[in-house]
Amino acid sequence: MIYLSPTSQIPNDTDYGIMFSANHPIGGQQDAIESGVKWMMDNNNFTGDFTPVKWFDWLAKYREFTGNCLGIPVPDKVGDCLETLRLFGSYHQIIRDNGYPVAFVSQDGLTPMLTPWDYFDTLFIGGSDDHKLGSEAALLIAEAKGRGKWVHVGRVNSESRIRQFWMVDSCDGSGLIRDAGQTRIERFNEYTRGIHYARNRKAGWIGASDQYAMAI
Repeated sequence: MIYLSPTSQIPNDTDYGIMFSANHPIGGQQDAIESGVKWMMDNNNFTGDFTPVKWFDWLAKYREFTGNCLGIPVPDKVGDCLETLRLFGSYHQIIRDNGYPVAFVSQDGLTPMLTPWDYFDTLFIGGSDDHKLGSEAALLIAEAKGRGKWVHVGRVNSESRIRQFWMVDSCDGSGLIRDAGQTRIERFNEYTRGIHYARNRKAGWIGASDQYAMAI
């Protein structure tokens, strides 16, 4: 699992990357992206601060670094899958035309049947906690993995959330980084090693091995 943080001050480790937004860039992002760090760029629609022109400019700016981008989320509407689908129809081709992998953000009410699987590369689990932690997201994640899609989960700020989403490819959050202590980062590294082990063994997290079960 790759953990994307809204700061470029991350450990020198392939398990970490950066998440920033077009309207609110982070210090050092240019150097980080040029060094090959995995990254995503949000669009600020979550905060109601989406500015299409500025977003287009940032898409053009980082076009040569599409190879280490995990996906550009298409603008979405929090809690509203139907409006999100409408926005997806308006914007997803712009991302594709710039050479980026397209990320579709799931929202409350979305089902596998409604999901436009053929038009995106990355499923980004968003929405409310009811959506993210319930059966809606679970069904979407299972379907996405079966189709070979990259799966990302937003706002993962605790170790219990990391354990819950052990089967996904990446997540983002600030909780594990902002609390600066090295011990917290070391604990996250233990979790990610356990996750990789469990996935390689095609086993669940609990009981995958005595060594990693002890990290829970």
